[in-house]
Amino acid sequence: MTTREFVKSNGIGIEMRGFAAARREFLGLIRKRYYGALATATPAGRPEVAPLRYALTDEFELVMGTLRTSRKYTNLQRNPEVAFVVWDDDFSIQIEGRFDEPVGTDQERLAHFFASEFPKEALIRADRPQHVYFRITPTWARYTDLSDDPPRVLTLDLASAGETRSSWPVIQPD
Repeated sequence: MTTREFVKSNGIGIEMRGFAAARREFLGLIRKRYYGALATATPAGRPEVAPLRYALTDEFELVMGTLRTSRKYTNLQRNPEVAFVVWDDDFSIQIEGRFDEPVGTDQERLAHFFASEFPKEALIRADRPQHVYFRITPTWARYTDLSDDPPRVLTLDLASAGETRSSWPVIQPD
C-alpha cells in the first residue's frame, strides 16, 4: 500500500496532480490499446455500438474510420454526441465526446496519422471509395484501474474548468 497523502471526498481519496500532468498520463493510458466500442444513437434514439480501431493524437483526438454507407456514419451525421469505451482485464476507459468529419488538409492529416499508426489497415481502407476518417474530440473521460494498489480512477472534464479537471481521484477503503 502506498503512503501518499489524500484528501477525502465522498469516500474517495483525491491526489491533486494538476490538469496538464493528468492529461499526459491519460494520453499514455489510452494508447495502451487500439480497439474500442463506439456508441451512437439512431434517429429514433435507440443505442447502437460498433467495435473500431482508433489512433490517438497528442491533441487528444480519437481518429477512426468508417464507410459513409455504415449505420454508425448515418448516426454520427444526425447526432454527433458519442460515447467510446476501451478496456481489458486490468482497466477501462470511458470517453464522452463529439464527432466531426474534417475536410481538406485536416482530413488528410487524420488519414496520414492513422496510416502512420496502422499502415496495413490504411492500405486496405485506401481502396474503399466510400471510406472516411473522422475524429472524436473528448469532452469527458474516466480511467479506472482496479488492479492497482490502491485502485485508481482518473476523471478529466475536458469541456469545463470543473474541479475534476485537475484531480486524480484514488479510491481507498475508509
